[in-house]
Amino acid sequence: MSRSDKGVLVLYTGGTIGSMPADPNDPESPQRVVDWDTFLEMTPQLDPKLLNKRPDHIGFKVDSWSLEPPLDSCNVTPDDWLQMAQVIYDRHDDYEGFVIAHGTDTMVYTASALSFMLINLKKPVIITGAQRSHTFLPRNDGLQNLLTACHFANPKRSKIPVVPEVCIYFGGELFRGNRCRKMDSEGYDAYFSPNYPSLGHAGGSLEVNEKNILPIPKQALQLRKRLNTGVVTFDVFPGIQNSHFVERMIDSNEIKGVVIRSFGSGNIPTAPKFLENFQKANDNGIVIQNVTQCVKGAVSLGIYETSAALLEIGMITGFDATPEAALCKLMVLLGDEDLSKDEVATLGQQCLAGEMSSSVYVQKLKEAGANRIDSKEGERKRLAPAEAIGGSWQSKQISNASLRLYGGEVNTETDSPVEIDVYINVGSDDELHHGLPNYAGSFKRRQSDGKFIISFDITTAAKALIQTGDRVSVTTKLNGQGSVTWQRAEIALFINETD
Repeated sequence: MSRSDKGVLVLYTGGTIGSMPADPNDPESPQRVVDWDTFLEMTPQLDPKLLNKRPDHIGFKVDSWSLEPPLDSCNVTPDDWLQMAQVIYDRHDDYEGFVIAHGTDTMVYTASALSFMLINLKKPVIITGAQRSHTFLPRNDGLQNLLTACHFANPKRSKIPVVPEVCIYFGGELFRGNRCRKMDSEGYDAYFSPNYPSLGHAGGSLEVNEKNILPIPKQALQLRKRLNTGVVTFDVFPGIQNSHFVERMIDSNEIKGVVIRSFGSGNIPTAPKFLENFQKANDNGIVIQNVTQCVKGAVSLGIYETSAALLEIGMITGFDATPEAALCKLMVLLGDEDLSKDEVATLGQQCLAGEMSSSVYVQKLKEAGANRIDSKEGERKRLAPAEAIGGSWQSKQISNASLRLYGGEVNTETDSPVEIDVYINVGSDDELHHGLPNYAGSFKRRQSDGKFIISFDITTAAKALIQTGDRVSVTTKLNGQGSVTWQRAEIALFINETD
């Protein structure tokens, strides 16, 4: 072993990989999780006392830490996540990487939570487990999963790139942990990553797909130590709008966050009384995030009429985050006592640890006087930036940009629509015409029935005119006979995080 090789720390939490029959004389008796010393006796390949003494030894130092007592993973709690995260934080510089031996039932929750708790992680954290334990079954997946996870966690010894992420290794594939889902209760390839490619593969050799991994951060490692467990998740289903389930759940003072698993690309029933529950929740400071029930794909709030109303009541999009990642992310963000509800909602829609393929950055616009443009007076309305656009991205990453007028209403004096011209970053005295490079488009709108979000697609202009950190103004001018009014306005930029 090279002197510079710091080896690996295994965090033993229990699960099937560490289970044996309660009755040693009856292999069919219920299984129980054994302690680390017993587990190590059955896994001499990791025993540090046998380094260089067995041909099948892993070949480098493996130290250990254990939950006391080790658990079936269905009993793992956020307090256990904190213990694991604290150990990794405290020992981060002492090892090449870390392996967590864990039960399969809640592995994706642990992986997701740790990915948001360990900020600026620079070392591999590989979570693995087994469908069949090697401690008493000759035919098993446990031993190979564990040994291979240790090799991925020691890139110096394995001569592979460092993967500075919380990962799941199972059945030959290395996945980003917060992108994983369990798809099989028995198969050896039990996990998959529906919306993001694998980070690596183990066959005759170890392979790392460098283009898919996060860069090693330059900032110092940080640990989020608090989680708020007042977060719930549920599926919508036909008929839920006729029940009192949501109303009663949201009335609880303990609920601070809700993850809704919606139909398709973000749709839920739009019965007014049903939506009123979420408006009330938003008004009471509850963060509501929308992810899809579908195994693959993303939520796109505002594309269809049935989901546009959700933006009005303050619902935020989870894009293609898994339900488990969305739940754990809200727990971590809501646990940060320095973040306001609005800041949690903002961060909830932004990719923090590779968990989503997109982020949305919103710039609020402030208005002077009435929020109105009227064709009779030929007036125009300049909306000044209330803040700078956040994030660190390039214009080529903008996949969509929208000007949104909330609580909008269109009134026309004829059967013909009105036409709204939109310009970006022009002065109050500048002459307006369609030949300006700041021209973002003209949009026809007909008489509206009530108030709703009026949205304008300004993607082409945004790609040409907007950079990260900019303060962007918008000027609107109305053509035709009528008026447009609104309550508040913003620019929303959708950023492709995989470019």
